Amino acid sequence: MSRARPAASDRRIAFVLPSLSGGGAERAALNLAAAAPRSRCTVLVELQEGELEKDLAASGVVVVTGRTKGQSRLRRTLLIARALKRIRPDLVVSLLSPLVPTLASSLKGVPAMHWLQAPWSRTTATTGSGPTAKAHRATIRLSARRCAMIAAVSPGLLEECRALGIPDSKLALLPNGLLLPPPPVEARGSRRDGMRRIVTVGRLDPPKRHDLLIESMATLNAERPTVLTIVGSGSCEEALRARVQALGLESQIEFAGFLADPTEQIRSADVFVLMTEYEGFGNVIVEALACGTPVVVSDVPYGPRFILDSVPGATLVKSDSAKELADTILATLRKGGPTEREREAARARAEAFSVEAVALRFEELVDEILGAPRRVRSLTAWP
Repeated sequence: MSRARPAASDRRIAFVLPSLSGGGAERAALNLAAAAPRSRCTVLVELQEGELEKDLAASGVVVVTGRTKGQSRLRRTLLIARALKRIRPDLVVSLLSPLVPTLASSLKGVPAMHWLQAPWSRTTATTGSGPTAKAHRATIRLSARRCAMIAAVSPGLLEECRALGIPDSKLALLPNGLLLPPPPVEARGSRRDGMRRIVTVGRLDPPKRHDLLIESMATLNAERPTVLTIVGSGSCEEALRARVQALGLESQIEFAGFLADPTEQIRSADVFVLMTEYEGFGNVIVEALACGTPVVVSDVPYGPRFILDSVPGATLVKSDSAKELADTILATLRKGGPTEREREAARARAEAFSVEAVALRFEELVDEILGAPRRVRSLTAWP
């Protein structure tokens, strides 16, 4: 029996996350669940843990399905299906892990959309001709067949989907939507102490390559006094602190830990830097643009180029060279602060990814899945 199409004001959406870790996907889900103008949204988390657990945005929207760490896919599927039975959503949106939520939604006869946040080529073993790669590709294709739609946060991720044989009829572009800080009131003034400040924001995990940024600080300090603030937490913190100590940079590098809102740190910096091996989107890049802070970001698949587009004053750099990174940061510092035109252009680009703009596209995708008339010509173009 086909499901009756709900009225827009009555439709329920369930977002499914593994946990409330402080990553960009988790923040994007909370933002969108709160901002969707024509749907009632609930966020389901499989494991009640993470930096965002006490976040105000999570307080009223999270339903915990049970502790699932170490449990089988079958057990996880049944737990999510049980939660879906209580909520009775019209659509399930999975993030980070598509297979289990998609299977759970199938059990309850609910359409599913997977919101792809990171390259499958980097997060799963999809490349190669061996049995593991074939199994991963088969799993992704199975998820795609059962999904009503795959929405990706950047165009490059759509290309990966096409390469895996997922048809365009199932693809859409849905960037992460952000709660943007207010525009900067005035340009950054010169510092009395002559010190230049750099900030980076991201989990302290190997793909984020904080080690390269730390290595570049020795070159930077030989040229001019520079302080680096590292915002984030993660598995590599102890090793990174040890490297800072070995380089004698304790007075130049500070670890600020996880911050739910790093706006103050980004706005007060002379340069925002993000070094990473891959980035499906890159929420903090948008936040830096919104703050009017000059940006230096590694040129990796796929988010940085999509976000920065032709933004003046933003620089893409190789992701594997501490020397080139140091040279690029120095060139940015020598240039001085952004001009008014550069700040306005950066802010305009950031506003293209505001949660309000993304929420409107999301509602259009929900309309498409639930059978309402299409209001936009292309679902794979932005904006």
